[in-house]
Amino acid sequence: MSELDPATTGTVPAPAASGQPAQPQPSLSDAARAPLDREMREAKDGVLRMGSIVELQIRKAIDALIAHDEAAATEVIVGDRRVNDVQVEDSSIITLAIATQ
Repeated sequence: MSELDPATTGTVPAPAASGQPAQPQPSLSDAARAPLDREMREAKDGVLRMGSIVELQIRKAIDALIAHDEAAATEVIVGDRRVNDVQVEDSSIITLAIATQ
């Protein structure tokens, strides 16, 4: 079989032009999947961003604990708001992705 089979590749072969081999074209399902892929990337980026913030918060908390620095500890507690905000954003992205699929 010289042409790609759409049933096995998920793509539709383009018509061959003057002796050139057929090139696979994205199928409709690939185009429909693009928003989901974008939303998944956004969710992953958000989780990574949240992880970085949490790591920084943990370092600050340890430093405040070692130094017995109440002001620094309070700063860590106030900074938790950023983590919560990112978590809410990520939850919204994930909910939207699930609802639109």
